[in-house]
Amino acid sequence: MKNISTTMILTLSVLLFSGCAAKTGHTFLEKMSQEEISTKLIHGKTTKVEVIKMFGDPEDVDLRDDGREVWVYKFIRSSAKGVNFVPIANSFYAGTNDNIKRLKISFDTNSVVDKFAFSNAKGETKAGLFQ
Repeated sequence: MKNISTTMILTLSVLLFSGCAAKTGHTFLEKMSQEEISTKLIHGKTTKVEVIKMFGDPEDVDLRDDGREVWVYKFIRSSAKGVNFVPIANSFYAGTNDNIKRLKISFDTNSVVDKFAFSNAKGETKAGLFQ
């Protein structure tokens, strides 16, 4: 009987902590890698229309002085830290572990991919009295 209740407590703990993740942005980036993006975006060939068909509308569009456009796609996955669930301690120290993926695509004046950059960064958000 003791073994069953220990297993139940561990299972509930895993479910509680794993269910505390928030995802925002372009979810297609969650499982994308540099290599996969390189097969989809071909310098001098892939057009804006094709990019929209593959990835949807960008999160942000920058206009350069020379008339070129840079499109930005971003995905963020934030997971609550375990200390967030500890009473009293979470008042002093809390936060999230974050994984941020960003894709920037530069188009030439003919609306064709000129170059692109993909990044995958890990970080954290801190909260609480001691942050």
